Formats: sequence, C-alpha cells, structure tokens
Amino acid sequence: MAVNLTLIIMKLLLTGMLTFITLTSVTSGLLMITLPEGKVLHFNYFDETVPAKDLLLPGILLTCSVGLVSVIALVNNIYELPRQLNWAIAAGGITIFWAMAQAFFSLVPGWIDIVYAAVGIAETLAACQLKGLWVV
Repeated sequence: MAVNLTLIIMKLLLTGMLTFITLTSVTSGLLMITLPEGKVLHFNYFDETVPAKDLLLPGILLTCSVGLVSVIALVNNIYELPRQLNWAIAAGGITIFWAMAQAFFSLVPGWIDIVYAAVGIAETLAACQLKGLWVV
C-alpha cells in the first residue's frame, strides 16, 4: 500500500510540475511574441549585453521549445501514454537548458531562472524515478 501511495504522489508532483512549466512558458512566450518590447513582462533593458533587441525571437523559441515539449509531456502524462516519462525527461532537460541559457544571456540570473532550473531538475529526477532509473 505504501509503494502505491508513493507512486501516486510522485505522479501528482510530476503532473503539477509539468502543468506549471507548461502554463508559464506558453503564457510568457505568447506575451513576448505579441508584445515584443517587453513592457508587460517588465523587461526593459536592451543594451549591448543582450543579443536580442526585442523579445520576438526569444518568445518564439520559448513557446516552440519549452512550451511545446511541455504540452506534449503533460498530455502524455495525463492520458498515461506509453512514452509519458520520456517526454517528461525531455521537458525537464529543455527547461534546464532554457533556464541556463536565459541566465547566461541576461548576465544577471534572476529568481525565475533559479525556479525554472530547480523545477526542471525535479521534473527530470521524478520522471527518472518513475521510470525505474533510481537516481536518488
């Protein structure tokens, strides 16, 4: 009984993390695409240190990479499709990569980068645990 409860809790936590990353990445990506000047997201410095002069390209990349893979992982996880854990591991890896790239390019890692990286790591570890790759 305890093993089943642990698995249920881990699946719920994984679904919660996937939902969080999906909602935040798709929402912020679409905001960056529709309003690329950055005023809505309070991103108001574009100088020589930032490679993009507006948020259109980062918004497209965020929505198409992190958002799309997270949506696929979330749908697979909800309907318990055969490759659900592989998609969750991929979503966690892409989330970690996005957080690292964002921290690198902005030169000032913010709290959101730390949250994204932590959730990406937790997502990857939880999916590996559920897959039977006991990493912890």
